Amino acid sequence: MTERIVTAEVLRDLGACKEGLEAFLAIYPQGVVESDALRIIRSGLVDHQLKPHLGWWILHFGASPEGADLRGVNLYGVSLRKADLRKADLRKADLRKADLRGADLRGANLGGANLGGANLEGADLRGVNLRGVNLYGVNISEADLRRADLRKADLRKADLRRADLRRADLRGANLGGADPRFVNLEGSDLRGVNLYGVSLRKADLRRADLRKADLRFANLEGANLRGANLEGADLRGARLDNALIDIV
Repeated sequence: MTERIVTAEVLRDLGACKEGLEAFLAIYPQGVVESDALRIIRSGLVDHQLKPHLGWWILHFGASPEGADLRGVNLYGVSLRKADLRKADLRKADLRKADLRGADLRGANLGGANLGGANLEGADLRGVNLRGVNLYGVNISEADLRRADLRKADLRKADLRRADLRRADLRGANLGGADPRFVNLEGSDLRGVNLYGVSLRKADLRRADLRKADLRFANLEGANLRGANLEGADLRGARLDNALIDIV
């Protein structure tokens, strides 16, 4: 079967803006085969003429049942709000300051990606590989991170308010200066995590593994620590007012 040719007319029907059409025509005046659309995203050209319209381009041509191949792509500051990025390969992609609010990233591979300053509010990140990823200053409030792999991730100054991190693996992660108020960390693995001075006020830490975690001067006021393993954890200076904790 003959493949559809993506032309200016096709893009116009899909709602492309005037500037995006002009940028596309300047590079591909005769159009391009649809199967090559994602290849265009990964080309060097997209960093210049098409870069401002990259988010729209991915939304229409990037998704596939196997997941979009966006390895190493420069997506700095791009809007991918509510994008379908399930199973996408985003290894080593530059996603700094990207708008990923409400995006579906289930099963995506973000190994080695840079997400510094990105907005992931309300995003679906269940089971996502974020091991060792730069999440400095990221907004992950109200995001679904159940069973996510966050080992050794840099979460300093991240906004984790009301995020769902049940059974997530955070071993060795750095949460210095993060805001995880009202976060759900039930059953999560927090062994050796840096939580120095962090506010975990009213956090759900039931059955969490906090062995050897640094909780010095942390605010655990009203937190639920029932069944949590605190063996070797450093709680010097921590606030435990009204916290629910098992007394052994």
